[in-house]
Amino acid sequence: MKVPQITEKILRPAGLTHTLSACAPQTPKKTDYRVLIASDLHYTTVVAKPYYGISPEKRLQAFVDAVLEEHTKQPFDLIIIAGDVSLDYWGWNGGGSYQRDPSVSETKIFMDNYASQLPMDVPCIVLPGNHELYTNKKWQELTGNGRNASFALGKHLFLMPDAYSGAVNPIYEGGGKNDSPYAPVDMAFIQSEIEKHPECERIYLISHHFDLQKESEEFRQLLMKERRIVGLFSGHTHKSSVIALDPEFYYPLKLAQTGSLAEMGAQTVENFNWGFRDLVITADGATSRYISPSFSYIVDGEQHTSTYRIKDTVDY
Repeated sequence: MKVPQITEKILRPAGLTHTLSACAPQTPKKTDYRVLIASDLHYTTVVAKPYYGISPEKRLQAFVDAVLEEHTKQPFDLIIIAGDVSLDYWGWNGGGSYQRDPSVSETKIFMDNYASQLPMDVPCIVLPGNHELYTNKKWQELTGNGRNASFALGKHLFLMPDAYSGAVNPIYEGGGKNDSPYAPVDMAFIQSEIEKHPECERIYLISHHFDLQKESEEFRQLLMKERRIVGLFSGHTHKSSVIALDPEFYYPLKLAQTGSLAEMGAQTVENFNWGFRDLVITADGATSRYISPSFSYIVDGEQHTSTYRIKDTVDY
């Protein structure tokens, strides 16, 4: 399938994705939804070698084009970008773009040039990753939502807790990695949002990363006892597989990884896995699929084109 080309860009206002408290109400009869969940897009100019030989601008435009193509097949009702849209904070090679020069935010460039092209009538929530260690105030200024976020579609609640709030705005020290450490999710935020939405029958948890070995006992108990939670989604690993949580410690749940538009290990044809997830919800249940559109990329100076495919499917 040929990657669609945009001939005319319809832009959102710069830096504006949505207002969580002022979303258009859903019609009572609507029960079917489609949600896009992407992660690790890494718009960055600080890496020495472009990912798969493609410039950041062409790579991110290919992502936008692929999302718009999917939207024409079956419209999205919600878009979630689950962190690491940049390398603004990075502990290597002189630091991330924002650490090097606070006047250069590649998160802002992503919002202005690429998130701005996504459908205007679809709420878009951009979560922080371990490379976006901005303060909550600055993150709201850049994206329109806080480091913690939530959104309800009919009777479905999407809870999006921050996993890297432990040491925001670190100073680059040089010579080593100084990313913010993983921080257990804010349980007060999660419980508060659940209490605000007693009408919601299904809850999905989305974060840049869930490190369950570093999570709190309270969070483990939530996953064990809150039966409305039906699934988790996360990025960070640049993988797309579905992980079954250990039923001895958690209620049988699955964590669906949301892939990337960067790299996973060596830049080889075998490792190429660019794509994103969707979540299709109906009155009978839900299904999430990892969608890998057709992309052009370069390995060892030779151009390749991936074929459109769907894999790593999970039912809820």
